[in-house]
Amino acid sequence: MLEELVTVAEGRRISGLDLLRKSPTDVSGAGVGKALERHVELRGLGAAGWDLPAVPAGKVAALARFAKAARAKAVADLAGDRKLATLVAFAAVMEPVSADEAIEVFDLAMADLVRTSAFKAGKERLRTLKDLDTALVGGFVEAVGNLLAEDRGLVDGDGVDTAVLDDHLGRDRKADEEFGLADLQR
Repeated sequence: MLEELVTVAEGRRISGLDLLRKSPTDVSGAGVGKALERHVELRGLGAAGWDLPAVPAGKVAALARFAKAARAKAVADLAGDRKLATLVAFAAVMEPVSADEAIEVFDLAMADLVRTSAFKAGKERLRTLKDLDTALVGGFVEAVGNLLAEDRGLVDGDGVDTAVLDDHLGRDRKADEEFGLADLQR
């Protein structure tokens, strides 16, 4: 199974080794899925069940570094035991690395999602604040107008007498309606 990593499958352009050593770069939901698939594939090689304490950690790391850096053809051209040792070291080192990278991609995707939703929420809040400010100013202007009208005696019992106020301000309601200004004043 490990030796199949260095061969190029029919209809493909790159080997399994080249696919597995490439770290995920797509920070999205699809990228998280690809990173998890990569981890599952590396885990399927069975490196977690191998007992490698007899091999020095430095040697395992050096062999894995070579497998990550060299082309699959160079690894395939190694002598039998050396090729197998290189692929075993690659699988043993890359399994936990792929898990870490999948978690990192997930973390970045979630951070991006939170940042986007916070931005949209802030934008919505600003929009509603503008609406509240407009309503507040409109209500304030109306209240001040009523107070001024009351102070100048332009009101009849229930509120502002618009005919008296229009005469006082010199406005023509018919002209306002012709030009569509009546709706703007409300």
